[in-house]
Amino acid sequence: MLTAMPMQSLLQTGSLGWALLLGLALAVAWLLLWPRWPMLLAAWLPELGELAPAGRLRLHGLSRSIAGWQPLSAAPANAELPFRGLWFATLALLLLVAGPLLWRFSSEPLVWAGGALLSQLLYVALFAAGLRARRALCRRGVAAEPLDMPTGPEPVIEGDLTAALYDALRQARAEHALQRIEDGADLRAVPTLGQPDQRSLLMLAALLTDLRPLRELIARGVDVNAAHGGLTALLVATRDSYQGRVEAVMTLLANGADPRVADAEGNTPLHHAARSSDPGVAALLLDAGAEIDAPNRAGLTPLGVACSCSNWRLARFLLEHRASAKGDESHPPLLAAAAGDDDPAGVRLLLKHKAGVNAVGRFGRSALHAAALSGNAEVAAALIEAGANLDVRDERGIAPLHEAARAGADSVIAQLVAAGADPRVEDDAGSNALNIACRSRRSTVATLRALLDMGVDASHVGSDGRTPLEQVLASGRWALVATLDPSYQLPASVVLDDDEADAVLPLPERLLRMLRDRRFDDAQAAMDRESPPADVGFGLALALCAEEDGLAGLAWLQDRGLIDELQRDADGDGLAFALLGQGHHCAAALQMLLQRGFSVAGAGGLGRYLQATLEAEQASRGCESLALLLLDHGIDPFGRRDGQEPPLILALRQGWLRLLERLLAMGVDPEQRDRSGNTALQLACGIGLEPAVRLLVRHGANAEARSTDGQTAQGMALASGRRDLSRWMSWQQWRPARRPLRGADLCAAAAMGDRAAVERLLDLGLPLNAVDAQGCSALLRAAGSGQLVVVDLLLERGADPALPAQSGATPLSAAISMGHGTVVTALLQAGARVDQALPGGVTPLMIAAALGHAALVDQLVAAGADIRRADDAGNTALLAAAQHVAAHGGREAGGDLLRRLLAAGADADAMNQFGHTALLLLLGGRLEAGARLDEDAVLAGLERLLASGVDLSAQDRRGYGPLHLAAMHGLSRVVTRLLAAGARPALRDTLGRSAHDIAVMRGFVDIAQLFEPRAQPSLARYLKPDGGQAD
Repeated sequence: MLTAMPMQSLLQTGSLGWALLLGLALAVAWLLLWPRWPMLLAAWLPELGELAPAGRLRLHGLSRSIAGWQPLSAAPANAELPFRGLWFATLALLLLVAGPLLWRFSSEPLVWAGGALLSQLLYVALFAAGLRARRALCRRGVAAEPLDMPTGPEPVIEGDLTAALYDALRQARAEHALQRIEDGADLRAVPTLGQPDQRSLLMLAALLTDLRPLRELIARGVDVNAAHGGLTALLVATRDSYQGRVEAVMTLLANGADPRVADAEGNTPLHHAARSSDPGVAALLLDAGAEIDAPNRAGLTPLGVACSCSNWRLARFLLEHRASAKGDESHPPLLAAAAGDDDPAGVRLLLKHKAGVNAVGRFGRSALHAAALSGNAEVAAALIEAGANLDVRDERGIAPLHEAARAGADSVIAQLVAAGADPRVEDDAGSNALNIACRSRRSTVATLRALLDMGVDASHVGSDGRTPLEQVLASGRWALVATLDPSYQLPASVVLDDDEADAVLPLPERLLRMLRDRRFDDAQAAMDRESPPADVGFGLALALCAEEDGLAGLAWLQDRGLIDELQRDADGDGLAFALLGQGHHCAAALQMLLQRGFSVAGAGGLGRYLQATLEAEQASRGCESLALLLLDHGIDPFGRRDGQEPPLILALRQGWLRLLERLLAMGVDPEQRDRSGNTALQLACGIGLEPAVRLLVRHGANAEARSTDGQTAQGMALASGRRDLSRWMSWQQWRPARRPLRGADLCAAAAMGDRAAVERLLDLGLPLNAVDAQGCSALLRAAGSGQLVVVDLLLERGADPALPAQSGATPLSAAISMGHGTVVTALLQAGARVDQALPGGVTPLMIAAALGHAALVDQLVAAGADIRRADDAGNTALLAAAQHVAAHGGREAGGDLLRRLLAAGADADAMNQFGHTALLLLLGGRLEAGARLDEDAVLAGLERLLASGVDLSAQDRRGYGPLHLAAMHGLSRVVTRLLAAGARPALRDTLGRSAHDIAVMRGFVDIAQLFEPRAQPSLARYLKPDGGQAD
């Protein structure tokens, strides 16, 4: 009943309104039928027993497999019928409206009403029969006898192990899935038809990153080729991953998966693999016997699928494995490549592999047809270059020019025109390209002009019996009407066409209108017909620059040579320079001119732009960015014209800090003054712009300069209530020079211990780890000077305590060298590396030991310094301490220093590359012969070494042992102590000399006597001559 009247009225009038009403009626009828259509089959279900067994079987299978029908007896009496079976619902709807459609050739209302009423009665009768059958079954409460049909896999039941296994696999929980398998889940169960996810267990497992569930399912006998819903696990594994699941595919193929099976659309696993980014999956499938040229139901081979999605990597791989590029028995891959992205690489690849450029696919369409309809100009150019037939026709007589006109592909039309396509070609219905373009909503004025320019007949009558003009008039596309017939009188409500309006204007104004509307062909035609003035280009450019849409016209003027860099206005300014005075209104035009090489050179160029933006109150970040761009292209930042303020002052007034910093970095004088005589620093303090104050002070602005009324910048800051600004101009101990600040200034302030200056310089933006000419950082200078407060400040700000100078010195080594223990403590607490080596491998501990700083030695050892570490020459901290005692003496201090090192675990017998041990260095092994040593200090140190069990037989490269060195330096008490400790006097040096010989050679006779053995008295003197004992 809903469709009767709209259908009758549509056939009688053919109007759009009745067509829309008919569509609405059909939609409402469909929605009304949707929840009840399965009841139409209820009377024929096997539970009712009213149909022959064969008929019951067919309808039962139909209702279950297509509609997802459940037995009526299995549902409660008040259960809703399932909302399923879109296909069958559509068929039922068409059958119900078939009654009214039988009388479509009749225009009698009664006939229509009768047919609609008959269909409605039929539906009510069927529906009532289904309800009666259902109620009868519910009253009996007896289950119907099941039908003898082959039983499939057991459906999944909610809440059981199988459902848990499905949930685990869908949520990618491999461990849970393995546990459910071990617990005995049914591995062959499939989802019920009511579940939205119809993938089987094997399909879900094949999509997991962890393949253990997949292997476990296969190991337990699950068939890898089992299909459900028209899919197998191999099809799902290749279909559902763009990157390609190589391991899963390999596992399935290794266990017997068939690579030749296809889904409902005829796609094999190789078709799906052709869409992935990894050719490894395709390689596995080919090795397993997949057919490389198997077509799907759309006629596409795997190569065609790869080409359709512009996957040239897979396409190249398939071609290298002898895939057919010709497509003799399928849809040619070249057509798929031409209809995809506008990338000629794939087309050239196929042509290189002998693809036929004029090969046709379904309906006789060629690759040039596909490229033209898709608007792929570059692909069309490649096909034309390869010799494609420009006027090839498909089965309906449509040529590539027709498809380009239908798609509004002006660039493709241009390619066809340049190649010589026939403009008179018509399709089998008798329409030319212009008829088709006028019927298409994608065509534009440019499309029609291109077709008209190539000579397509504008008066040709198309297949609908109308000319192109009549077609666009019927659709109300007035721009196309004016294009086809400029003399046509448009309705009063329509704005006059540009061509008609331009007819009464002078040539410059007409050109300006055309360029504004981007009608460049019309502008060129007008200039060809008339001779424009010589300076017309400059004036047009100035007018177009102030408009947002004027850039294309500006580019067109330059491309035609109407404007260039050499043209000047009445003031002698070039085009780009003249635009500076218009401020940011011409920003886009200025940027385009700069990109095309126009110069903005000229005195005071930046000041002119800044003055224009200031007067127009244009202070956006875009304006500032354009000013920075102008600086990059060489605009003058220094000069100014009469009456202008300096660019630095103008930038400061607008608060453009990036530009201000750039100007100061370029060397603009920070002492420039405005019209009132105020410097830039005074102006910044007056307006309270603290970031500008910091920039100016950092770049050397004089805080003591006075204005015309005698005020300083600090006074202006205080007068304006900004006491916080005065700190940038108040320097006490360290004072900045009249130049931009440098990193060395921070180092100098740190060395002087001016904490306030250091903090201020850091806040001004000086690098925290800046270095001076010697490569010393501020932290190193402060540490070497013992300025603990500055060291604490720098460390708190994050200064690097490991940054070395050019000499290799670090802040820690500098503090140790000068004996600043508190600074050493601060550095160590801040994370300074206690074993950071200087050039030569010298560590801070060695420096402390070599300088005799016992307290610092303890501090470094407590901080974890390596007591046994040696430098490049093999010297350890103990050796350095021994040499210090030998050179500087100090009985108590020297012995205490050695004691601390030995107690910390120093090796008493460590030897350097010269063969010196701590004992030998203590005895003057590195000193000149005869050097004066503090024998008391040496003896004190010797006692410490002897207590640690030092080796008394050690010798250096010269062969000198402890006794040699003691004898050489005249240390008699040391010799006596060494002999008493067991030193060997018989040791000889490399020249064969003993310690006795050294003592004699050095003239130490008393020491030499210590080495001579005493003669033993003769026993005869104690005996009488007769053999008795003497008295």
